[in-house]
Amino acid sequence: VTKESQGYSVVFPDLPGCFPHGKTFVEANDNAKEALALHLYGMIKDEEPVPGPSVPNFVLKKNQAILIVDVIIAQFLRKYLTQSVKKSLSIPKWLDELAQENNINYSQSLQLALMEQLGVDQGIFRKTSMIMERGKVENMSNYPYEHDKGSLVYKKEQYSFRYRGVPAADIEIINVPGENSSYSFSLEKNKSFWPDLEDQYFDNLYAGSDCLKNLGFTQAFYETSQAALQTAISAIETILHKSAIANDKLHSNN
Repeated sequence: VTKESQGYSVVFPDLPGCFPHGKTFVEANDNAKEALALHLYGMIKDEEPVPGPSVPNFVLKKNQAILIVDVIIAQFLRKYLTQSVKKSLSIPKWLDELAQENNINYSQSLQLALMEQLGVDQGIFRKTSMIMERGKVENMSNYPYEHDKGSLVYKKEQYSFRYRGVPAADIEIINVPGENSSYSFSLEKNKSFWPDLEDQYFDNLYAGSDCLKNLGFTQAFYETSQAALQTAISAIETILHKSAIANDKLHSNN
């Protein structure tokens, strides 16, 4: 990573063309993870060989440092490939009026039509878990529609968590039959009970993320959904225990 006049730039010596940048060091680090995951995904998808790490043979300048960037591609793609994108389209006016009269959901109708046109099973979600096998990336050349083990469906379980009676978080468990379970959660932005928590804890946190690794929760996948749920609860409690204000207020209410 190189400190420049307008921010920080990152170079991966083994990946030509991958040059993330950020105004701050934290932003550069986050952008480097995203760029690394997308670059490797593109290489795997295009069936290009992924180079192994080389031995550094360069001398660092005063404004440079070695930045270790780690990323779990499967988890990143779960978030990246399942996000919605906006598309503009044109249809005849009479069709638009007829659709509105019948309360047609345009987004849903377009998705169903595209899946039918592409021959995608409508009962199958965008299967982020089909590239997960105990945290290792498998063949992704035809992701997300083909997999050497066949089509998979994953189940979502959603839970609401209360911390000593106060609504604290929404938890989501993803379970793939015959494979692994994982979790993610988002904390309630309760300014009354935990205003002193850092902003990073209010992002959508997922198993294996750097934020949770720093708290000692390093595992990304679990054999059962119950184990994933229990770990999510423990992680939430650990974060909220960091808030002295929350604990003082909640103890005084008990």
